Amino acid sequence: MNLLTKLRRRFLPVLDPRYVDQMRSRFDIGGGYEDYHAFCQSQLACEIPATLPPLLQQGYEALSVMDAKAATELKCYVEKNVDCAVSRRKSQHLREYAIDDDDEFRHTLLDRIISTEFNDLALRFFESEYFVHELSVTCATPSKKPCFNSFRWHCDRGPRMHLKLIVYLSDYSEHEGNTEFLDLESTRAIATTGYVYAPVRTRLADLSELAKQAKTRYAPWSTELRAGEGIAFQPNRVLHRGLLPRRGSRYVVTACLQPSPIPWREALKRFIPPPAGNDVRWHEHAQELKSALAVDPGSGTR
Repeated sequence: MNLLTKLRRRFLPVLDPRYVDQMRSRFDIGGGYEDYHAFCQSQLACEIPATLPPLLQQGYEALSVMDAKAATELKCYVEKNVDCAVSRRKSQHLREYAIDDDDEFRHTLLDRIISTEFNDLALRFFESEYFVHELSVTCATPSKKPCFNSFRWHCDRGPRMHLKLIVYLSDYSEHEGNTEFLDLESTRAIATTGYVYAPVRTRLADLSELAKQAKTRYAPWSTELRAGEGIAFQPNRVLHRGLLPRRGSRYVVTACLQPSPIPWREALKRFIPPPAGNDVRWHEHAQELKSALAVDPGSGTR
């Protein structure tokens, strides 16, 4: 082992391989999300596409969502009509638009990004209907400062069965920002080191040493997306990280989906209580979703 390798390993974070089991225990088992997903699957009334898309084989897939003109129109509307603020205290380079204040625009936005192709892909992934758990529009700008959180390698915490779609409203050529992914196989191998779901402070910008330790390849994948194109990916199962723009501003729409017993348009009409307690993203138990989205509201069954 050469000196450089020794130094690199010295600065690797101390990790616990039990993080993966702890995450599954908290959400899928203890939080009832696995049972909730099975319930949603039992309510599916339409046919599931029989294809095996890259999303299921690799964990991510690029796709065309809308034409460039529609993407530009959405970006211009957001810039002119929607308030924005810094998304996180440590991420001054990332601003988020307050689209929750405009229900009509949210519906328009969802109609644009949930294309027929993506709808089929989501049905194939969940093998059930789905609903929009979160929806945001953000603008990232260049920064020379070290980046944290989403700009270092990570898997999103939460239930295993959730899906994300990132749609670019501006061309790669305008900003040169991106998102990188490691495939399902590499992520599973690196998970044995304890890195996956590790505390935010342990996140790294380079996983090459951990990949060697896990005896897997380190081959980050990305693609240069045009306005209107997007990436669907399994955020809980594939390691990924954002890359800040090198110049200009990168506008993206991000939608997070979860299983549902009813189609997403019907789900928009239901009131889903926001998560309570310390976790602002996920409900403590999936029964709250089942009660809100069951076909017979409040009963949990048809």
